[in-house]
Amino acid sequence: MPVYTFECGNGDRFDEFHSSTKGDKSRAVCPSCGGEAKRLFFAPSVYKMNSTVKQKIDSGAEPRLRKKGEQTGTPIRKKRPAVSRPWQIGG
Repeated sequence: MPVYTFECGNGDRFDEFHSSTKGDKSRAVCPSCGGEAKRLFFAPSVYKMNSTVKQKIDSGAEPRLRKKGEQTGTPIRKKRPAVSRPWQIGG
């Protein structure tokens, strides 16, 4: 479940877990004062992205879609099990 950050009228901030498909995620009740709190929006966390993707996001450019034949780099190959008898895996 995603974590959402809210802030009430008193300036108290808190986090809540909400199901991503159900309920109103724009408002919540503050646990400290009981008042209505509005959801805060923050920039996405991009520290795990490679530098090319970060530069594209920073510049506001849309990523270019490529067809399967245009892929670059080393293809990902499926690994075969180390055991030649699959019925003995995990045994």
